[in-house]
Amino acid sequence: EAPAADDADDDDAEQSTVVTGARELLSKVLSRQDMRGLRGPLAQHRFRCGPAVTSSYAFEISVPGSWPCYRDLVGNEYQANTEMARSLPQLKRYLEAVLRLAADDERVRTEDERRAEIASVGAAGSRKADDTDDDEEEEGDDVSPPPRTLRRCT
Repeated sequence: EAPAADDADDDDAEQSTVVTGARELLSKVLSRQDMRGLRGPLAQHRFRCGPAVTSSYAFEISVPGSWPCYRDLVGNEYQANTEMARSLPQLKRYLEAVLRLAADDERVRTEDERRAEIASVGAAGSRKADDTDDDEEEEGDDVSPPPRTLRRCT
């Protein structure tokens, strides 16, 4: 097993990449009236872009797995579009929230951690249906890792 220091270095490098990416993308978002021309920069930072919505330049934008969870940061503020950004204002709000977290050194879960939690809840539901004794935890049951801290990049 790799030393814990290596894991911390990997996390620091990933967090630095996220913060730098959020800054770069936010500067591009702030210079636009609509989402035209954002697919390339978003793809460079591993965002996934869906097809354009009919008669507009809007499209679905999924955040990379190592980035802070979209739903946790801004998705819960919307009745629709809780899982991904679909407009320039939503993308701007998300990127600003990422940078605010970094400035405050707040702990957040990533998109990958959220997806793993959803998958484990689904698997647990399937497993419980097959179990005869639901009161006892089985040895080796997965416990979600603590959320990562997004640190300011200096």
